[in-house]
Amino acid sequence: MRLRVHADDLGVCPAVTDSILQAHADGVLQSCSLLVNTVGTHDALEKIRGFPKLQLALHLNLIEGAPLCLPSQVPDLVNRNGLFKGTLSSLVSHGIRPFGKNIEEQLRRELRAQFLFFTDHLGPPQWVDSHLHLHALPWVYPIVQSLCLEFGVGQIRMPRRFVFLDGFGTEKRPVQTLKSVILSGLSQWFRMRGAAAKDDYVFTGVLSTQAVNQALTKIPPSSSVELLFHPGAPPENENQLAHHPAYLREVHFRPARALEREVLSSTQFRDVLQSWGHQGESSQEKKQTL
Repeated sequence: MRLRVHADDLGVCPAVTDSILQAHADGVLQSCSLLVNTVGTHDALEKIRGFPKLQLALHLNLIEGAPLCLPSQVPDLVNRNGLFKGTLSSLVSHGIRPFGKNIEEQLRRELRAQFLFFTDHLGPPQWVDSHLHLHALPWVYPIVQSLCLEFGVGQIRMPRRFVFLDGFGTEKRPVQTLKSVILSGLSQWFRMRGAAAKDDYVFTGVLSTQAVNQALTKIPPSSSVELLFHPGAPPENENQLAHHPAYLREVHFRPARALEREVLSSTQFRDVLQSWGHQGESSQEKKQTL
């Protein structure tokens, strides 16, 4: 079994970025996905210079923050303040309504700007995923696929199955089950149509050592598995909360995210990974005080 420990949301704020980079410096986390349009993006770009072995993916975002395009170029994607609308439902509504050419052009324009920003600063991303898995929406995925071809990106997060874990009893099980069914179904649909998938399984939700270990016993031994963490931390000051819609403050800063950060630093988690044949990184990179 091939395991990869990964974190989303690098750049969402400095505190989350520091949590992710510390996990990599400790030799546990191999890769992460960078948001390119958030208040912490440039802080993250500066800090990752000290971690050349860190594998980086592009984390496409149409949910929070300001677009890289001018708001006037993507008027249907933003609110009156020129910011993304803060919910996945706002994107889903575009698929429910008659899908106009102008919406498609706006989605392509903004997503291409994010590909271009990443490439200009870091070179082509090694693969692509997205905030709240928005790239799996049927009216978004074809655009992402074409941009991957344009920018020479070979893989997309599109597993055979999304496995949502409830490692600390904090999750709403029916909601997680529904998300797993929908996302897994969409992934299978696109894989059958040639999607260049990154891994067979993605474990997400809230990951604990015990939950990961138990879930791995149910996975075929020849599989590749992404252990997807969102190691959170409170922002350094309350002013930073203003940059995140209330709904997404819960996503980024709830206590379960701090628990995930503790899992990544625990010897028990390392032992479980090693028992499944994962050696991690014997990183010789500079260990910074983050």
